[in-house]
Amino acid sequence: MLNAIYADYLLPEAEWDPDFDLTLKIDCSNLPKTQKISKKNMDEETQEKVRQENDLIKIERKALVEPIAELISKFKMQFISAPIRRCFMSALEGKALDSIEIAYRSDEKYWVMMPAKNEVQVYFAVNFTNTTDISLGRVMLLEWQDSTRKVKASPSITFHDNKVSDALAKAFPNTPKETYSNGTISFKLTADIHLKGKNLE
Repeated sequence: MLNAIYADYLLPEAEWDPDFDLTLKIDCSNLPKTQKISKKNMDEETQEKVRQENDLIKIERKALVEPIAELISKFKMQFISAPIRRCFMSALEGKALDSIEIAYRSDEKYWVMMPAKNEVQVYFAVNFTNTTDISLGRVMLLEWQDSTRKVKASPSITFHDNKVSDALAKAFPNTPKETYSNGTISFKLTADIHLKGKNLE
């Protein structure tokens, strides 16, 4: 994922900050720079000309910076979901991978499994601490499951409210012992129907 999406910003491992797992660097030296307006050394006509040029430079700079800012702002999402992306890519190639468990929060996990070479199933543990959130979450998760009836060729969505699915329990024997306020929800996607032709970046 890092090489596919962040190669232009990823420093070599030898240059990583020692307190972190990796380091990205954005080089701003090539961005166009505005010119300072000097009331002492410029007449009013020159000042106005520089202002207009600066306005154009600011527009150009914004067009260059915004895509970078958007990409960097998505880093956490891309990093946490990298195992899912990897399985999506493998499904498109028709290659199965081992099941994966990711503890992405202190009290929540997700699991990625490939029931077949062209299928990816992702389970998310859903855990709320507030009673209102628990109630609203259950309604939302049930609605999410029911929504598949209204969407043509939608991914298979299953809400496991009280009991961990047999497939998940078989792949990860400790999961039946784990407790989550709203259980787990799973999404199953097929390469030909849900992944082919999609931009996975």
